[in-house]
Amino acid sequence: NTFMGNQNLNIQGYLAGTVTDGKADDTLAGRVYVNMPNDTFSNYMLYHQINPGFSPEVGFVPRVGLKNSIWNFKYTPRVNIPHIKKIITQPVYINYTTDMDNKLISRTMEFRPFGIETDSGDTFTMNYRNSYDYVEEDFTMFKDTVVKQGVYDWWFYMTVLRTSTTRKLSGLFVAKWGDYYDGTQSDLGSSLTLRTSRHISVSADAGMKTLTVAADEFTTKDYGVRFVYDASTNLNATTFVQYNNFTEKVNVNFRIHWIPKVGSDLYLVYNHMLDEHYEIDNNRFDTIQQAGMLKLDYTYRF
Repeated sequence: NTFMGNQNLNIQGYLAGTVTDGKADDTLAGRVYVNMPNDTFSNYMLYHQINPGFSPEVGFVPRVGLKNSIWNFKYTPRVNIPHIKKIITQPVYINYTTDMDNKLISRTMEFRPFGIETDSGDTFTMNYRNSYDYVEEDFTMFKDTVVKQGVYDWWFYMTVLRTSTTRKLSGLFVAKWGDYYDGTQSDLGSSLTLRTSRHISVSADAGMKTLTVAADEFTTKDYGVRFVYDASTNLNATTFVQYNNFTEKVNVNFRIHWIPKVGSDLYLVYNHMLDEHYEIDNNRFDTIQQAGMLKLDYTYRF
């Protein structure tokens, strides 16, 4: 509480190694993270490296043989403006990923020249983002649109309006427009949450994205509804229903979460997936998968 006065400093890191027959070299992975989350200036830096031979046989790693660096700097001064609590700007955000030979694989840069936070907790931000993607192999998006192998570098705009979750009715609204790979994008998303009491909340999500890629134009749509019942701080139940026109499937998820004591959890989960079939007179949804799961985490302290 005296090292940096009234400023916050958090440093984290890890170093891990694996031992697998036939993989004797480059089996380490590690990360260094430095965060200074303060009121006016917020700054964090991260370096993460996963060597090609790192192989957690009973764990999971999405990709090996990469180096990832992130720098995020925010300036959020408090101002003497009626109803405005803070100005929110982000002069620097860069997420930079290379292979082990320092060849650039992906890069995201974002600038937030303007944003505000109100006294009631509502926020509005305007962002300008750059994406770089090195596509090693052709891949298909939305059924039969092919993105060819190569280097893609594009810019787009994004605005985000988020109302305070302390309100009985709160919402999130996102709009994106600009370039996308070798084409363009127009993306609208919204989410509304109604809290009828301290125990019950209902949410509805909707999104529509129109993309022009490789001379093809298509529109993706997704919808979701979530019901949450918090019986107590130790017991809650959620039901989530989701549909999108890409997979043409409806997914229903039901979960009960019970915390018998701090550090221990019991989950009861049921998933039900339905597939949409187009018929002459109407659409029909047929069950293609059902699954039930029980998970118990128990912590014993001595």
